[in-house]
Amino acid sequence: MTAVTTDKTIVGFVGLGQMGKPMALNLVHSDTELRVTSKVQDAYPELAAAGATTADDLTGLADAQIVFLSLPGTVAVLDVLFGEGELKSKLVYRRGI
Repeated sequence: MTAVTTDKTIVGFVGLGQMGKPMALNLVHSDTELRVTSKVQDAYPELAAAGATTADDLTGLADAQIVFLSLPGTVAVLDVLFGEGELKSKLVYRRGI
């Protein structure tokens, strides 16, 4: 993945299954820079063609200002945030208003 400088909000999206893929496709048409990652990468070609940036792992979402998780349950969410991928440690904290 190549870093791109943009004035758009950088949105990360994790999980491109039955529910996540349509949600990500809707976001890619908004005024954002969408970066996606998923264990199952079947949706990557369609999302890339629509304008999303695909990431091989969670590191590709590190500079996202907002991250959506569309995962099958609590165990998967905890694994993404605190497990092997440890998304929480990769994100830069930005104070929200």
